[in-house]
Amino acid sequence: IRCRAMKRVLVLVTCLSASSALSCGDASTPVWPKVYTTSGRIVVPKASVNEPFVAYYDETASSSRIDYWDGHVKTFQYSNAPGFLLRIVPVIPGTQHKVPSCFRQKDSQGISPQTVLPDLKSYKCADVDIIDGVHNQKWVFYEKRYMRNIKFTMLVKIEPKNPSQIVPLVFEVKVQDILLGTTSDHYFIYYDSYEPSLESVPNWKTEIDESLASCTQYPNSTSKSLNYFNPMTEFVSNVDDHISDEWEEYKKKYKKMYSGLDNHMRRLNFKQNYRFVHSVNRAGLSYKTRINQFADWKDEELYALRGRHFTGESNNASVFPTEEVLAKDVPASMDWRLYGAITPVKDQGLCGGGWAYAATGALEGANFQRTGTLVTLSEQALMDCSWAYGNAGCDGGDDFRAFKWAANHGGLPLSDDYGMTSQEGICHADQLVLQGPITGYVSVTPNDPVALRAALSTFGPISVAIQASQKSFIFYSHGIYSDTSCKNSQQDLDHYALLIGYGELRNKKYWLMKNSWSSLWGNDGYILIAVDDNICGVMTSPTYVTT
Repeated sequence: IRCRAMKRVLVLVTCLSASSALSCGDASTPVWPKVYTTSGRIVVPKASVNEPFVAYYDETASSSRIDYWDGHVKTFQYSNAPGFLLRIVPVIPGTQHKVPSCFRQKDSQGISPQTVLPDLKSYKCADVDIIDGVHNQKWVFYEKRYMRNIKFTMLVKIEPKNPSQIVPLVFEVKVQDILLGTTSDHYFIYYDSYEPSLESVPNWKTEIDESLASCTQYPNSTSKSLNYFNPMTEFVSNVDDHISDEWEEYKKKYKKMYSGLDNHMRRLNFKQNYRFVHSVNRAGLSYKTRINQFADWKDEELYALRGRHFTGESNNASVFPTEEVLAKDVPASMDWRLYGAITPVKDQGLCGGGWAYAATGALEGANFQRTGTLVTLSEQALMDCSWAYGNAGCDGGDDFRAFKWAANHGGLPLSDDYGMTSQEGICHADQLVLQGPITGYVSVTPNDPVALRAALSTFGPISVAIQASQKSFIFYSHGIYSDTSCKNSQQDLDHYALLIGYGELRNKKYWLMKNSWSSLWGNDGYILIAVDDNICGVMTSPTYVTT
């Protein structure tokens, strides 16, 4: 027992000796080399950003390069006269394949090579510890800016026998907002690999010379354009002048008027969504995102847009006539807009009435199929009148409950006779002439793209339940949406939209869907969604009406 106790003491003494040998009292402020390469990730939890990068830095040659998302976007900073910024991006020119495109910006404000390691000269050593045998030092710096307390933390690994050999591990920035009393910003830069030289990548500057001749001059030199060329500077230096500029432009474009604390809070929402949109667009995906009318919305406001709440209740739909439908010739592509069967994109406002818009669109399409005439029917009538069928107006509902009401009452009033208010009202459909009568509704075989294409081309537009809560969906702009994090199980579907077509683009099959978030959203109110993997659940619960 005595021997065991002595062993424990020896281990403890050894650990204490190691820690004391590398205490903060003995620590020298880390100084980064003038030349290095590192790879890592920018992680911003509030913005749903987790972006990989590779950086090459050479202060002796006044140049740097940072590749984002495995080189889909490459930025160069070169400060020797004449200084310039370069950004090489893969663009889709509308033909077949991606080709590199280069944009150049002249030195108008003093360009420096962009480091991805913060300058630690003002930092203080806060802690020294040993984790899994690795000696770490934590360096911190506190700064107060206008109504914000900012804590910068740098965690480094050191070599006990040679404390000057320092390896970066994590850089963390945490912003405490004095006005709100909350953490308004919090992000990390993780360094996964590091080498204090560029010997292993001797050709890292080759693309600069190759690209200069074909570069297009970028039109201006605002903070907005500088962030376009050098997004890393925001995270290393914690500067967001470009966000302020973009915020003011955004408010003018979307006619938003805020003041005081509300303006402050919504700017913070906008900032995180701005980061998300630009990170996604650097990833070289099959789709793009953009800032839209939702960029400053609160989470509870975005939640209110999505009015489908899973109950597990059967919709009691008729059985899909598989053999009959699949025996028909199905066109290679379909877009019901080209046939005049689709009314203009509508706006459900701050209301969870997507179910009513999808159901109404299905009735409009079926009525067009039956009569050859397109009429605009009233979603508001469903919002006001179908409560007894289980719907709840702006608080949500289901397409099949709306179909039951329409089938039992002989259709819907015209929108001109029963206008939209985006809030619940008193039902007065019984005082109006109803159009677009239906006899029932049918559920298409789930997860069957062949059946869904056949049903769509045969019976017209189809109501579909989808998941619409992913940021990439909320800020979708154009291209084929293919985010596999958009779920497809019944319990995850939280919105309804109208399926109006299908096709293929660059060998990728898609569904064409009309949303009810106004023409400001998506591609004039529409979205292309990849067929593979049943993205967002388009094929999970599709339903059409019969006449």
